[in-house]
Amino acid sequence: MIKFKCQRCKATIQASDANVGRHVQCPTCGLKNVVPRPKERKPIPPVVWAATGLVLSFGVLAWAVWPSSDDNADTSDEKKVKKEEIPDFDLEVRKRLQEDRYLEDERKAKFIDEAKEFEKKRRREEEERLRRLADEERRQREADEAARREQERRERMQRDNERKEDETDPNRNRYE
Repeated sequence: MIKFKCQRCKATIQASDANVGRHVQCPTCGLKNVVPRPKERKPIPPVVWAATGLVLSFGVLAWAVWPSSDDNADTSDEKKVKKEEIPDFDLEVRKRLQEDRYLEDERKAKFIDEAKEFEKKRRREEEERLRRLADEERRQREADEAARREQERRERMQRDNERKEDETDPNRNRYE
């Protein structure tokens, strides 16, 4: 298995040795990356092994010979004061990390709130658009219905007028 980083998003990608030189798609960003050849590991020279052994030997020897902290225990108030003056860096770092997490959580919450507000606004606009379309369709139906009624009224009036003319015309032959 070969592990390498995506060129775009720096995500770790795993590929089999058979895919060397082929394109593999990043699961995170989708970029197609070429699977690199595995790096050849150079054997560690014997000199380095010897030097490592020598350093370890001196370390063990120094540990065995060095006096323990109990032998040199100093209970003076001066050392206690110096110890108290040194700030607890771990505590400060923890506080900063907590603040950063709090700020990050706050940013996330703000982003989520903004996204929700944007979605609400989009929904309101969509509802308003649909309401306007429905109103326009209703007005068009009403106008069409009014035009149809007006046409029917005119046709009735025309028929009534023709009937009246027929009834009042003395030259009219009823059996034509």
